[in-house]
Amino acid sequence: MERPRILLLPGASDNIKRISRNSMGLVEAGFDVRVMSGNWLNPQESLEQKIRRVRHEMRFRGFKAAIGVDTSASLVFAAGHDLEEMYALVNVAGSLRRGVNNTSVLEEEARKNPVVREAVVHFESQIYPYLTAEQKDHMLTMRGIYDRVVPPNSTILEGATNVELSSSRWNPINHRTNIRRALRSDKLEAFLKLRLS
Repeated sequence: MERPRILLLPGASDNIKRISRNSMGLVEAGFDVRVMSGNWLNPQESLEQKIRRVRHEMRFRGFKAAIGVDTSASLVFAAGHDLEEMYALVNVAGSLRRGVNNTSVLEEEARKNPVVREAVVHFESQIYPYLTAEQKDHMLTMRGIYDRVVPPNSTILEGATNVELSSSRWNPINHRTNIRRALRSDKLEAFLKLRLS
């Protein structure tokens, strides 16, 4: 039986090796995970080019789900929200909306690459208001109790499945820890199995 294919995009640092290590649990759970660069270190690539590139991968490489980590969350959701081939879209500790108290973080990221902020604003203003209940039903957002880099209120989508990860064993304010825990979470695995079965 063919394993369901999942496209995984890392965040701003584009650390493919680290994100691949953190997603090994998904591979062990029976998913075919392919990591693709969000190309955030290249400020020359426009948001439109990024969306077109990711959307092409989604449509023509047999992917059934996509996970956007950190800055790649809004890119993945913008590229895949209306594709029939996409049975699940997952946000791992990334801003999908500007949220409250998130302006300074977005502006700081925008100084490195303006497309980061543009992607969030594009999803929030051009796509989010028009999502159908059926589209939201295929969306999962995952966040820590608190995150110094991505405020939790900027990750939540009304009508989607929104999961807060909490554990007394972990430092709840570390962004990298939140990402690692989300990618290794039973809740992520269960959501993907439900949507891709």
